Amino acid sequence: LVDGVDLLQDGRGQLSSDWIPQQLPNGVCIVLSVTSKTPLLQTLSTKRGMPLFSLGQLTMPDRKEIIQKELDAFGKKLSDSAFNNQLQTLVTKKGAASPLYLHLACEDLR
Repeated sequence: LVDGVDLLQDGRGQLSSDWIPQQLPNGVCIVLSVTSKTPLLQTLSTKRGMPLFSLGQLTMPDRKEIIQKELDAFGKKLSDSAFNNQLQTLVTKKGAASPLYLHLACEDLR
């Protein structure tokens, strides 16, 4: 699993996908995450014939579940009362569509 493949640079600071094998041995697969609308995504989908799966942004229920499970592992919980809804405040933050953002926020809260 390689996350953010479209951000990897070679020794000269150039974006490159040359390190990705053309063929993999039997029983081996590689999972790459690529930002949508990048040139590398086009290269991988057309020249290499790789199957693509598009992942949308996290839904509000997904965001809440991630936060609750992450904090629950440390015996923590955010208030979701009508007067002080900390959970709602976090899930509506600009970066909250990103699982990494939520993970880092929960790390800070624990």
